Amino acid sequence: IREARKGYTIVMLLKHDASTKWYSKLHQAGCFVLPIQGRLKFNTPHGCAFPCALFILHNVAPDIYGTTLKDFEDDSDE
Repeated sequence: IREARKGYTIVMLLKHDASTKWYSKLHQAGCFVLPIQGRLKFNTPHGCAFPCALFILHNVAPDIYGTTLKDFEDDSDE
Protein backbone atom coordinates (compact mmCIF):
# COMPACT_ATOMS: atom_id res chain seq x y z
CA ILE A 1 0.00 0.00 0.00
CA ARG A 2 2.88 2.32 0.80
CA GLU A 3 4.46 1.79 -2.64
CA ALA A 4 1.11 2.24 -4.41
CA ARG A 5 0.73 5.61 -2.68
CA LYS A 6 4.08 6.58 -4.22
CA GLY A 7 2.55 6.08 -7.66
CA TYR A 8 3.61 2.49 -8.38
CA THR A 9 1.21 -0.16 -9.64
CA ILE A 10 1.41 -3.25 -7.44
CA VAL A 11 0.18 -6.65 -8.66
CA MET A 12 0.09 -9.59 -6.24
CA LEU A 13 -0.96 -13.22 -6.61
CA LEU A 14 -2.46 -14.14 -3.24
CA LYS A 15 -4.81 -16.54 -1.55
CA HIS A 16 -8.40 -15.37 -2.08
CA ASP A 17 -9.56 -15.30 1.53
CA ALA A 18 -11.92 -12.48 2.51
CA SER A 19 -11.91 -13.59 6.15
CA THR A 20 -8.41 -12.23 6.83
CA LYS A 21 -7.38 -8.84 8.16
CA TRP A 22 -4.90 -8.22 5.32
CA TYR A 23 -7.68 -8.79 2.75
CA SER A 24 -9.81 -6.17 4.49
CA LYS A 25 -6.89 -3.71 4.55
CA LEU A 26 -6.28 -4.16 0.82
CA HIS A 27 -9.99 -3.77 0.08
CA GLN A 28 -10.20 -0.57 2.13
CA ALA A 29 -7.17 0.80 0.28
CA GLY A 30 -9.03 0.40 -3.02
CA CYS A 31 -7.39 -2.79 -4.22
CA PHE A 32 -8.94 -4.32 -7.35
CA VAL A 33 -9.41 -8.09 -6.92
CA LEU A 34 -9.55 -10.48 -9.88
CA PRO A 35 -10.51 -13.98 -8.68
CA ILE A 36 -8.97 -16.84 -10.66
CA GLN A 37 -11.40 -19.58 -11.62
CA GLY A 38 -10.28 -23.07 -10.76
CA ARG A 39 -7.16 -24.00 -8.83
CA LEU A 40 -3.68 -23.00 -9.93
CA LYS A 41 -1.10 -25.69 -10.65
CA PHE A 42 2.63 -25.11 -10.20
CA ASN A 43 4.54 -28.01 -11.82
CA THR A 44 2.36 -30.54 -10.03
CA PRO A 45 -0.62 -32.63 -11.14
CA HIS A 46 -2.70 -31.38 -8.21
CA GLY A 47 -4.23 -27.93 -7.98
CA CYS A 48 -3.55 -25.47 -5.21
CA ALA A 49 -5.39 -26.22 -1.94
CA PHE A 50 -7.08 -22.80 -1.91
CA PRO A 51 -8.53 -20.30 -4.40
CA CYS A 52 -6.24 -17.53 -5.65
CA ALA A 53 -6.74 -14.02 -7.00
CA LEU A 54 -4.74 -11.20 -8.50
CA PHE A 55 -4.76 -8.12 -6.28
CA ILE A 56 -3.98 -4.83 -8.03
CA LEU A 57 -3.19 -1.56 -6.27
CA HIS A 58 -3.01 1.48 -8.54
CA ASN A 59 -3.31 5.19 -7.73
CA VAL A 60 -4.10 4.60 -4.07
CA ALA A 61 -5.28 7.83 -2.51
CA PRO A 62 -3.79 8.88 0.84
CA ASP A 63 -6.16 8.74 3.80
CA ILE A 64 -8.78 6.68 1.97
CA TYR A 65 -11.74 5.96 4.27
CA GLY A 66 -10.20 8.25 6.86
CA THR A 67 -7.30 5.87 7.53
CA THR A 68 -3.63 6.68 7.65
CA LEU A 69 -0.69 4.71 6.34
CA LYS A 70 0.10 3.63 9.90
CA ASP A 71 -3.24 1.75 10.00
CA PHE A 72 -1.95 -0.52 7.25
CA GLU A 73 1.56 -1.06 8.57
CA ASP A 74 0.69 -3.30 11.54
CA ASP A 75 1.05 -6.78 10.03
CA SER A 76 1.54 -8.59 13.33
CA ASP A 77 -1.65 -10.66 12.88
CA GLU A 78 -0.70 -12.21 9.51
